[in-house]
Amino acid sequence: MSQDLIQSKGIIVGSHPFGEADLILRVICEESGNISFIAKHARRSKSRFSGKFDIFDHGLFEGKIKNSNLIPVSQFKREPSFRKLRDDLTKFTIASVLAEVADKITQEGSETDKGYYYSLLEGFQNINDAEDAKSALRSLYE
Repeated sequence: MSQDLIQSKGIIVGSHPFGEADLILRVICEESGNISFIAKHARRSKSRFSGKFDIFDHGLFEGKIKNSNLIPVSQFKREPSFRKLRDDLTKFTIASVLAEVADKITQEGSETDKGYYYSLLEGFQNINDAEDAKSALRSLYE
């Protein structure tokens, strides 16, 4: 059974619980497009990943590819996040729609979807920096 190491910048566009303590993360990656990671024991209070993953977080993901569609996260180095996206309900809604669209139009592990990472990153940055809801929406079309 071969195990290849994946190391790529990515943005979390969704997550949901798996089992009693695990968390499945939907991530748009710079290198590999849309990938599903599994963070083992992330929902336990004493876990090294406890409270570490949130929607719109971006950073460097590391994991080992096994014979499964879920790649176990071995390390995550968070980069400065988009704090204003979580603090403002309108900005959160706009960013959520953008994340959902990116997740739906990309295919799991598709090499052709590499450009979506940068588009999503720029979109989140523009929404985060916008002064109001109108400016945030307008920034998506510029």
